[in-house]
Amino acid sequence: MVNDADGWMEFSTYPEPSAPVNFSERQHFLIQKNSSDDQLFVSQPVLGKLSNRLMIPNSRKLLDAQGRFAGIVVVAIPADSLFSLEPHLNLGARGAATLIGMDRVVRAAAANTPGTAPEPGTATSPDRPYFQAPDGVFQAVGSVDKADRLFAFRRLKEFPLVMVVSDTVADIEATTLPHRRELAVFALSVSTAVAVFALMLAHFVHTLSARNRALDAKSEELSQSNAELEQFAYVASHDLREPLRMISSFLTLLEKKIGAGLDQDGRDYLNFARDGAVRMDRLVLDLLEYSRIGRGRRPNAVVDLGAAMDEVRANLAAAISESGGKVEVLGRLPTVAGNAHELTRLLQNLVSNGLKYHTPGQAPHVSVSAARDGEYWMLSVADNGIGIAPEHHERVFGIFQRLHSRDRYEGTGIGLAVCKKVVERHGGRIEVLSGEGQGAVFRFTLPA
Repeated sequence: MVNDADGWMEFSTYPEPSAPVNFSERQHFLIQKNSSDDQLFVSQPVLGKLSNRLMIPNSRKLLDAQGRFAGIVVVAIPADSLFSLEPHLNLGARGAATLIGMDRVVRAAAANTPGTAPEPGTATSPDRPYFQAPDGVFQAVGSVDKADRLFAFRRLKEFPLVMVVSDTVADIEATTLPHRRELAVFALSVSTAVAVFALMLAHFVHTLSARNRALDAKSEELSQSNAELEQFAYVASHDLREPLRMISSFLTLLEKKIGAGLDQDGRDYLNFARDGAVRMDRLVLDLLEYSRIGRGRRPNAVVDLGAAMDEVRANLAAAISESGGKVEVLGRLPTVAGNAHELTRLLQNLVSNGLKYHTPGQAPHVSVSAARDGEYWMLSVADNGIGIAPEHHERVFGIFQRLHSRDRYEGTGIGLAVCKKVVERHGGRIEVLSGEGQGAVFRFTLPA
């Protein structure tokens, strides 16, 4: 897995989650971000956000071309799989093997009998000999079963880990001295296996880091290419809109100069030409807006959707007044992580549609509400308008899709496509619940 400098997951070998996943609060991310050293860090066991299993994250930091922190690369190992490296070793009835960090937290444990080994994630006593010496054998009372035990331990070189194997003194005495030698061999072989595994892991992380640096270089090239493309879009929009403005201006001048001598057909032709220029100008602007969504880093600013709705109502004040409509917020809207401009545009497009597609002779009414749905917020924008037939529920989110003629309702057919793109960029989904003549409810989710 690769996380960026803000903790957002950029790549994983797990199936892609339905919403962005952030690891900035995890121990391994904070250690790597705040440390000046570039070393492998073996984290305490945590519940994996993707695997939903107890995992041991092993991480290395990533640096950009200027040597600045650019994120981390992580290889997470299931805590219950570490001891599968040595399947043929016999722990005995009450034997236990434990991998412990030098921070005294258990990383992994194995035992044939429940209640003989500490659970991963638990802390151990700081006065144990394995925190003072690199290896050895000692006798002490077990921290879990309180039995008199013989412990053999070995610290892993270059890694802040110690392998501890123990068995009860009673079982060892019952099986004579050879079993005691087997216990020492067991400690050595298991620690060697884990050390080899850790070295392979370090090599893998180093290789992945090198590849990630190459990806960073390609990403820089892509960013430059995107910047050039965006600049081209701005220039193209100016070059396209300038002739359109000239056409509109000259049509107006032409109407003033010869308008009195034109018959009704001639005036209609001028109006058709002017309206076409205006629609083309609007289309160019909408296309530019659609193309800008999704540029830059993943949206993760704190956005108050209540404040966003205040801005929407201010922007649409003229349309609300002209239609005699009402726009209300039911309850309190949440604060989410995202792009403020894009989320405001999302709400404005949906509210604007509710005002536009109202039933003739009936004042439009649009309500906005939110409810918690597990790890997401479900937001709803409901109106009392003309509704949408079920067979068009998917089609309306396509670009340039219109269900009505321009004579009845103005627009370019891009508004709902913009909404869909914004919602999906923020890790959510959008849908419409409606029937023809029954109003519409647009529902979309955003990560909580």
